[in-house]
Amino acid sequence: MKKSILSFLLILCLILPSCFDLRDNPYASRTSFAMDTIIYYNVAHDGADELLDACEAATAALEASLSATMAESEVFRFNESADGIALSDDTAALVGLALEIHGVLPAYDITVAPLVSLWNVAHAGDGWTPPSDDDIASALALVGAERLTLADGVLSKPDADIAIDLGGIGKGWALGKAASLIDAAGSYGTVSFGGNIAVIGTKADGSDWRVGVKNPADPTHLCAKLDISSGIVAVSGGYERYAEYDGKRYHHILDPQTGYPSDSDLASAAVWVPGIDERSGALCDALSTALFVMGREAALGFYESGVYEFEALLIGADGTITATGGLYEDDGVWHIIKEEK
Repeated sequence: MKKSILSFLLILCLILPSCFDLRDNPYASRTSFAMDTIIYYNVAHDGADELLDACEAATAALEASLSATMAESEVFRFNESADGIALSDDTAALVGLALEIHGVLPAYDITVAPLVSLWNVAHAGDGWTPPSDDDIASALALVGAERLTLADGVLSKPDADIAIDLGGIGKGWALGKAASLIDAAGSYGTVSFGGNIAVIGTKADGSDWRVGVKNPADPTHLCAKLDISSGIVAVSGGYERYAEYDGKRYHHILDPQTGYPSDSDLASAAVWVPGIDERSGALCDALSTALFVMGREAALGFYESGVYEFEALLIGADGTITATGGLYEDDGVWHIIKEEK
């Protein structure tokens, strides 16, 4: 049963891993770059080099399938196709999950690709201008994941111009894959994909991992901490990637129902899913995006529905954060700790 929802005032925050004392817990650490993000590994394992090689290989293989820009990827080939293509088992499973999530949360939609390309906020440079209302309306006419059909591994579309973008779920899938490889090897540690982090098992002393919650306006200060074990945390917010024009800021998270950057009452949404696998990572990634777009009231209503198991920090533009009940006392454990000033 979901616990009651509690609210309290905190500074706006994003999720980043806290510092680890490597003298007490020796880790094999590695930094790599894939899926347009920096990846950090901290893993305790006798065969750590081989294990991290396997994680990197799995991520590279997923990127080769899920990238919207690599010409041989399945996503690219689907977008260029007239009516669809056959997908590999892994890609079909991911797309199937994306369509499942869209079915209960229309705020998450993988067919926003035409809008993403049109706005191009994530790669905006000097001279960037927002698209016209007419161009937005034309791109919005192609959005609607309910128009896609996935059957026997074949993803079909009724219009050749419909395109998909798995950027809001693919990184989570890859993060979950890496975490599951580490877990299956009997190891423990952390993997960070940009704003998403997986914590695997517990630390050597049996204690939970501590994930720091930072203030995006002042990243040198923590405002809270999460003490968790074996789970994935993802955060989405309008402060991460944005462009400015004529004194107005336009962030990169688009509302698939309006065609414009989301304009809810939230500044960011952080989600914790207590699982270590591809599905958990992808679900966490997509939920953080959808809840951010939906706004506080709708997000809390969805949490209470119990459709998926997750916890969340919903961070308002006014600085108020609403924490779902599972982030408080659970069998004597408080998962969220307010940072001392």
